Order: sequence, then C-alpha cells, then structure tokens
Amino acid sequence: DPGDDLVADGDRAQIAKDGPAHAGVILLRPPRAADAPLVTQGCQDPEIAKWTTVPSPYGVDDAHAWIASISPDGPGGPQAWWACPTWAITTDDDRWCGTVDLRPDGLGGADVGYLVAPWARRRGLATRGLRLACRWGFSGLGLQVIQWRAQVGNHASRAIAATVGFRLLAEPQRLALASRGQRFDGWFGDLLPEDLASRVEPGRTWLRRDLSSVELGRIEPGVEPGSSQVESPDVRFWPVGTRVA
Repeated sequence: DPGDDLVADGDRAQIAKDGPAHAGVILLRPPRAADAPLVTQGCQDPEIAKWTTVPSPYGVDDAHAWIASISPDGPGGPQAWWACPTWAITTDDDRWCGTVDLRPDGLGGADVGYLVAPWARRRGLATRGLRLACRWGFSGLGLQVIQWRAQVGNHASRAIAATVGFRLLAEPQRLALASRGQRFDGWFGDLLPEDLASRVEPGRTWLRRDLSSVELGRIEPGVEPGSSQVESPDVRFWPVGTRVA
C-alpha cells in the first residue's frame, strides 16, 4: 500500500536573496511514537491551546493517542493516514517542530491546519511546511482547492496563509467557528494551484526539481503546465530509512 512507511522529502528550495535563515531543508514525515514527548511539550503552549482544538490541558497520553490515530502503523493502518494526511514538520535533526495536515472532503477540496512549537517559531518553518503540504495536496491528491480558517485574532496563522498565497476574505464570518464549547468569529481563505504558483518569484534561485511545471512556467514561460520537464510534487515519498541527499 502506498501509505505504508512513508516519509516526505522536504523543501530544497535555496532562496538566495533571503540569506541562510530561510535556506536549507525541511522534512515533512508522518508523526512517530518517538515524537510524543515533544508533541506534549509543544501542545502545552498557551497560544496553541488558545487558537487550536487540541486537548487542554495536554498530556503525553493525548500525544500517543493522536499519533496512533493518524499513523500509517497505527490501528487504522495506512487508510487512517490517507483519510487525513498529517506530517510532522522537522529539520535536519529530525526533531518534531510542529504539524501540518490536510482534511480532504472527498469532492476535490480540503481544509488545512498547522501549528508550530514555541521553540521553532520565527524560522519560516510553518510557511514552508504549509507550502509543501499544499503542493502535495494539489499534485498527490489532485485537490482543486484548499481552505484555511482561523479564529479572528490569530494574526500569526493569517500572516502565514497570506504568505503562502491563500486569498483571504476581507470580512470575518460571524460566529462561524466553534471551539471548547463556544462560538467565535472566523477568518477564511482559499488556495488554488495557480495561487501557490504565483508566489514563486523569478528573482529567487530555486532548484528545478523542486518546482512544478506551473511554478516553473512563471520563471521560464516556455514551459507548459503539465510538462514532464519537472518532477512534481516536491513533497516526495520514500521508504522509511532511505537517506535523502
């Protein structure tokens, strides 16, 4: 089954003009049982409790239960992962830094969710992890649209979504979201494949293999969408244990 034992090759785009702080590699892979201590620590952050629906207070049993529920190796098998593709956001040291997930509706759309641990913030990981997950959703799942939502006031999440390319609705939806027994006004946005491609800037240096044909077409206009010149998506799956150079 293609959902068995998978990791995802990370963002290898080297963004020359932004300097080392935004260059390098991130890795998206399914969460593992070994992540539970860091997941527990991260989800005890008051900001995560405020803006997400994770249990509060959050304990290690919550982390193990969540990982088991979406792991390809868990009781639900690979189908559980494919029902809600979920990745740990990690860097070169493979340390859990956050999570991004897609929640497909079965009709060509999906909601997206993401969070980053306090110790990993302000490093661009959420933006790059979200971009990678969305690219895989369009290329790997054939999604037509990805939708973002957040409680009004969650400015960090809104800024990340805007940077990736989501079109944000100008007006909040009143009492549109529910969390912890209460209703809240909500911000909403949507992302189409062309929105994501519009964020690839010709002034930056990218590796060709890390761009879809739509994105490459913004830099080299002669490349037609669907061209086989570029491997897509840039979230690529490899058997567990494979080293990605």
